[in-house]
Order: sequence, then structure tokens, then C-alpha cells
Amino acid sequence: MTAPAPTATLTPLLCLAASLLYMVNADGQIDDHESSQIQATLGGNDDILALALEYVAVTPIDEFLSIAAPLLNQRETLCILTNVCDSLLSDGVVTDEEKALFQKFSAAFEVNEASFASYDRALKFKNNKHKLGTYSYDALTSPFPPAHLTLAACLLYMMAADGHISDEEIGQLQVVIGEFEGLQEVAMQEVRCKKLNQFLRGSAPYLNEEQKLFILVNVYDSMLSDGVAEEKEHVLFENMQDAFSISAQKLTPYLKAIEAKNYKPKETQIDKDAIHTRKQRIQAQSDEWDAANPSSSTGEIVHRTLDHNIKQVSEGFNNQNDIDLVSANANNQDRRLKIKEGLNAANIQEVNEGGAVVNIQNIETEAQNVNRQSIETSSDLNNRQSLEDEHLKDNLQALPDDLLTTPEAQFFAGARMDSLQQNITSLHNQLDLITPKPTWQKLDAFFKTRPLSSQELLQDAADELNSLESHESHESHESHESQQSHDPNQPHDPHQSLDSTGSMDTTGGFNSAETSSINAEQEADFNAAHIDGGIRLRSLLLMFGISIPLFGYAYGLIYPTMVCQGPAHQWQKWTPDGDASASKVINDQVINERHLIQIRRGEINVTNQRFPLYKELNQSNHFAQQTDLGFKGSYSTHTVDQMNYVFEFFRDKSQLNIQSQSAGIRYIDGQSGHIEVFSVFKGQCDNRWF
Repeated sequence: MTAPAPTATLTPLLCLAASLLYMVNADGQIDDHESSQIQATLGGNDDILALALEYVAVTPIDEFLSIAAPLLNQRETLCILTNVCDSLLSDGVVTDEEKALFQKFSAAFEVNEASFASYDRALKFKNNKHKLGTYSYDALTSPFPPAHLTLAACLLYMMAADGHISDEEIGQLQVVIGEFEGLQEVAMQEVRCKKLNQFLRGSAPYLNEEQKLFILVNVYDSMLSDGVAEEKEHVLFENMQDAFSISAQKLTPYLKAIEAKNYKPKETQIDKDAIHTRKQRIQAQSDEWDAANPSSSTGEIVHRTLDHNIKQVSEGFNNQNDIDLVSANANNQDRRLKIKEGLNAANIQEVNEGGAVVNIQNIETEAQNVNRQSIETSSDLNNRQSLEDEHLKDNLQALPDDLLTTPEAQFFAGARMDSLQQNITSLHNQLDLITPKPTWQKLDAFFKTRPLSSQELLQDAADELNSLESHESHESHESHESQQSHDPNQPHDPHQSLDSTGSMDTTGGFNSAETSSINAEQEADFNAAHIDGGIRLRSLLLMFGISIPLFGYAYGLIYPTMVCQGPAHQWQKWTPDGDASASKVINDQVINERHLIQIRRGEINVTNQRFPLYKELNQSNHFAQQTDLGFKGSYSTHTVDQMNYVFEFFRDKSQLNIQSQSAGIRYIDGQSGHIEVFSVFKGQCDNRWF
């Protein structure tokens, strides 16, 4: 048993590989994430990985750092630090040993914490898979695609975009989704049957902004992992960014760290010489060296993980045709049947040159003249009708000269003024006949806010009495003059005059005090009646004004009616008869919909569809039930087409989810087949009463 051979000379690429190996061995355990991280960084460069394993096995970390630091420039130093940091964060657990080792790297490369803070934040964000939520395999087949499925599908689209899958991309895929069992298989089904834009339209509405940003950062890391980003990959990334509506300003701090991490130092002549020397030494020492090599254990673990990753991805993609299929979907290319270039000429039907002249039908020259109909020259003059010259003058109609000089009729201004004054005078006479009648009653008598005082009542009664006496005095005076004019010799009767107390005689007079008291009582009764009627009217109006809004509020609170708005993902799956492999998705779209949900006593009404809260014998099996979170219901029909409709309302979140699926037989482009129509709605509800 021999000792390990002397180590190779350090190069930037060998320093990167050795640094990753030092970090994965820091806590004494090599995790699959860490091994996959090595693959994502070094790819299929097994020779450099083997040299690094030998070097790390016999060289202490402090000695390595003292030799490596002077060899590296600023860009190479930043590349090593970001990759080491990404490696310790990849498994989601940072141990004290890993943290201490990273600080040792930073100190040796003279990079302080403040200058590396932006890169540290970006890498922590990239590896924080908790932003995706809780993983569930059952949720992958639900109508609402989870964030894990969107992440995996986007990574697969990016891997196959250029038609070739590198080892670095395989390692990056396993670092990100390798821990989620069954995710890759379901994602492969999605990327095979859907184009990128179609998939993004269906998944983007169910992601929050942090999840969209997390997916874009990891996809960008996968794009740069092999060191070459082609134009197709850049276009694909821009399509994802547009679909997620993430601005370049938000992405820039994260992409800067990803670009620094994926800078790959080039393999130099020193590396090639060291690799060649190592191969010769292994061949000479054969198996004895391998058994004595202290790095063999670490190498076996790393290589076993790399082989497993490659095998798993290879099983996902069946062959190169499968990769090309996903590549076409990633680039949104139409898969159409085309005729090869060499077969174009064979399928074109042509007419022989000699046959063209033979098939043209001509008319002989002499036959054209025979078929023309002409009119004789002499017939032209015979058919013309003319008027004699003298008839032209006879037909002119003229007016006599004396009518042309007749003066126009004139109207005198004075006549117009007289007529105007006459009309105005007539109008004034008619207006004087209209005299207003004092029949309108004052409105304040009905809306007084307080009863009249006794003094005001007496004053009103006195005014009424004075008016009455004045009227009677006027009538008495007229009657007296009339009697004197008829019988001047008749003596005056002193008993008909007023006495000193103001009372009249017993033949028909009134006492002024009694009249005042009666009028005051009548006025008070009239005033009190109207005041009481006004108060009752106002009370009635106030009662209606308060009770009607309260009734509406209580009704809306007990039996709410809510308007729900949100995105609805709709698509159709078409399968021609007799060819299940030709199944395809058509008419895929996301539109905004509006649904109305009404909660009533004993039933739920969703967009004019009634769902009773008790089982009924109805043809469509409409049924709803109350749950701990709200309500849910469904119905199904099995007549000509099969229809399944399910809704679920969450009371606390005011959210309505509706899923519908129908299937039947249709004819499309003259071909019979089976079609399935899917619709998934997820909306936020607002109570329109409030």
C-alpha cells in the first residue's frame, strides 16, 4: 500500500472544485443537495473533480487558502464565494461548522460582510423554498396548479429550450426539486402537452409576487449553469418575465448574484497536464492506489449522486425526440406535418408545355367580321328628328313689359304701430279681469313647532273682531243711507244704536266680550289640531325613514347577496376517434368572470342555479351543504353530454371557487371525436349591500 501521490498545481478552476469539496465535508455529512450542487457547478468535468478530490484529501484547508488567495482575481474570488455560499444554503440547514468555514473563506479572500451582503441576500432568497408553500403530491393534479409544479415545469422548459440538456442543468434541477417526490413526473406531463405561453397563462394567476420572483431567479440560474446562454433561452426567460409581470428593476439585484456565481474559470494547460499525469499514475498503480486513496469515500458518494441525477432526468425524457418536443413547446412552435423539400417537385402537378397551346380556343379572324351587326350610313340621317327654325321662336314665353315695372306693395310704419298698440291694450284689459282670490291658506299653520300663547290667541281674535265690525259698520252705513233716500221723513229709532257698553239690542246684536272669547277658543282648537296632525305626520315619516334602511341592512346581513369576480381558466381537450395519442389541448384561455352567490333560507343560489341545503329528487342532482368554512355544492347531468359542476364558498375569506367539467361527442373539421371542456374559477366576493 502506497501513499497518495503529490498534489497538482492549483488553478482557478481547481480552486473552485476544491472549495466546494471542503464545504460539503465541513459538517461530516455529504447531502444529496450538496453533491448536486457540485454537479451544477462542474457539470461533467470528472477529471477536474477527481483532481480536487485528491487535493482535498491530503491538503488542510488553511494551507489551501494561503496558496489559493494570491492566485485568484476579484471575479474568480467572487465566483468561489458565491458558489460556496450557495452550497451551504442548498439543503436549507446552515450548521455552525459550515458558517465558520465560510467566514474563513471570506477572511482569506479579504471580502468583508458588508460588501458581500447583497449576494448573501440574493442566494438566501434563491434557496428559500418555503416561499412555495407546503408541498403535496395530491395538489399537483388539482385544477389550481401549485407553485411547486410551476417551478418544475419552468425549469424543464429552460433545460430543453436549446434542444440539449447538459449535466450542469441536470444538477441544478435536482438541487431545486429533487426533494419533492413525484414532482418531476407530473411536470413532464405538463411540458409535453402544453406550450410555454399556454402553461404560463394557466398558472400565473395562482402565484403571488414572491413566488413568481423565486421561480424566475432559479430559472435564470439554470439558464447560466452551463456557462452558455443562447438566444432561445434569453427569449424564453423574457416570456416568463412578461407572463409574471415582474419588472427588471426587481430582478436586477438577484440576477447580479446569479451571474457572479455562474462565472466559470477556464480550463488551462496546467489542468490538462495534471489530468494526464494523474491518469498515467492511476494506470501504473491500478487498484492498489484506489484502495489507499483517502478521497475515495467522498468521491463515491458524489459520483453516486451524479449518476442518480442523470438517470432520473434521462428517464423523464425518453429520447431525443422527447427533448425536441419539449423544446418546441418551450419556444411556442407549432407542430405541423411538413413535406420534405425533396418531395415538393413530385407532388406538384404540371401541364406539359405543348398542351398549353393546344387547349387554347381561338376564333377565326373572318368569323369576327361576320358576327358584327352594323347600321347603314343612310339610316343614321333617317332616324334623326329635328325642329324647324321658326318653331324655336314660337315656344318662347315672355312677360309684358309693364308688369316688370309695377311698384312693390308697401306697408306704412304707422299702421303697424297702431295695430301693435291696439293688441297691447286688449291684452291689458284681459289681464285686469283676472283678480286673485284669498283662498290660499298659510302653510305655517300646519307646521308650527309650538302652540300659540293666550296673548297671541287674543290678539288674533281681536283682529278678527275688528275686521268683522268694520265690515258690519260699512254695511249698516249703506243700509242707513238707503233708508234715508227712500223715506226721509221716517224718525230715527234710538234702540237700534250701540249703548255705552258696546252691546247691541236684543233684535239681533252681539256682545263684543262674548264674541272675543268664542273666537279665541275656536282659534286655539284649530291651531292645536293642525299642530297635532303635523307632529304625527313627521313621526310617521321618521319611522319609515329609519325602519326601511334597518330592514334592508338586517336582510342583507342574514341573507347576503355577494358579487364574486376573478380569473377563470378555461380549456378544451380534443381526442379524435380511434387515436388516443393525438389528444391535444385547444382553446386555452384565462378570462375574468363575474358570479353572483345568494345565501337564502334553506338554499344557495349561484349564478341563477339553485342548490337546496336538503336532498331533493331533481333531475340534475342539485345539492348543497354547510361546512365549517362556509358552503359547498354540486350537480351533475348524464343526458346527451356529461356535466359535473362543483362550487365551494369560504365565508371567512369571502372567496368562491367553481370547477366545471363537461364531456361529449363533437365534430371538428369533419372528424368525430371526444371533447372535454374544463373551467376553473377563483374569485373574491363583495357584499353588494355594504
